[in-house]
Amino acid sequence: MWIKRLVLDNFRSFYGHHDISFERGINNVLGPNGAGKTTLIKALEYGLFGITENVTEREIINDRHKDEGLKKGITPSASVWVEL
Repeated sequence: MWIKRLVLDNFRSFYGHHDISFERGINNVLGPNGAGKTTLIKALEYGLFGITENVTEREIINDRHKDEGLKKGITPSASVWVEL
């Protein structure tokens, strides 16, 4: 079994909808500081186990999405979906 796909909606630093596919075998995640590498790992942890170490519920929802939701009077939310 392997992780085929990770879908994020307003999760931490990822604003909006992001659909990330993985290949069978080893996958590399490269990027500069602040690009979201750790957030991808946290999203996998959250999607697979429903928890994230050292991340509070308040920190799960993207800040920009929270601000826009408050302005529009809607409750902001975030989601993570993992396809195995």
